[in-house]
Amino acid sequence: MEKIEKNIEVEVEPVMEQVHEEVEEVVEPVMEQDREEIEEVVESVSKEPLTLGKLKDLLKEHIPKPNTLDSYVRTIKQIHEHFKVDDMYVLLTTKEQDIINYIESNYTNNSTIKSKLCSVYKAYKILEIEGNLFKQSIDYYATKQTLKQEESKEENKKSVDEGNKIIGHFKNHLEDLGKNNSKRYL
Repeated sequence: MEKIEKNIEVEVEPVMEQVHEEVEEVVEPVMEQDREEIEEVVESVSKEPLTLGKLKDLLKEHIPKPNTLDSYVRTIKQIHEHFKVDDMYVLLTTKEQDIINYIESNYTNNSTIKSKLCSVYKAYKILEIEGNLFKQSIDYYATKQTLKQEESKEENKKSVDEGNKIIGHFKNHLEDLGKNNSKRYL
């Protein structure tokens, strides 16, 4: 066999451009098809209503304590029954102020109101719904509850005279105990 050597110069850039164009021709329709399929899935999912049962399941995934879970589910069920809206997502996104008003009108204790608001706000956070009114209301009732606790502490404080009487009483009692114990050992 004869060995033939040839010097061949090939321009790489035009070939690479052609390959790139061919790849784009194949990739673009595939990407467009995938994009359309994804949009169809998103539309079908967003059209499917979020039932109370599905919301309960979501809460179960995010709340590990059974008593807390029961309390939150009970509150959300009460709201669902009151407003009679089957799609919980629609209920939470369209009736935020109405839900707050409902809770405030049905309960008088600040701690209970705050707890009920927190229950519903947890659903807002899980569903990634912005619940600014809930957050503000929870902060309001938390502050109100703290002020009431501080006020109660102040009311329960004894005056200096009462404190001195209590101290005197216990000193006398301690002295009596000391005298009784010393008589036992004589």
